[in-house]
Amino acid sequence: MAPWDVLSLSIVVTALLVAVVALMRWRRATRIMGTSVLIGEAMKRCGITAADAEAAGLEAEALVAGQRCTACASDRVCRVVLCELGRADLPGSCPNRAFFDRVVAHKTAARDARAFAGWR
Repeated sequence: MAPWDVLSLSIVVTALLVAVVALMRWRRATRIMGTSVLIGEAMKRCGITAADAEAAGLEAEALVAGQRCTACASDRVCRVVLCELGRADLPGSCPNRAFFDRVVAHKTAARDARAFAGWR
């Protein structure tokens, strides 16, 4: 094999490796962006927002919930369930279900307390 053939081959292999790394980074970035949308949609489905989590004093847990969502392997199932109209529940496999329930409970208790205060 001529020296220029080895050089050409090494350039091609290097270019392929760079392309594979770029593709892997792009897929990861796309997945992370998609899961942030998923957690937002799941929270919307539960009737809560990030502000509700903050009001409940669960800011740190909200960050962890975002990380759990990003690491979750059930993102396709989650997408399908969240796209179904009229369905009120979340996937049974959702790792953030307990977090969502705590935020909903706090929001409900705060709303009830405001309503009770208005009766006086």
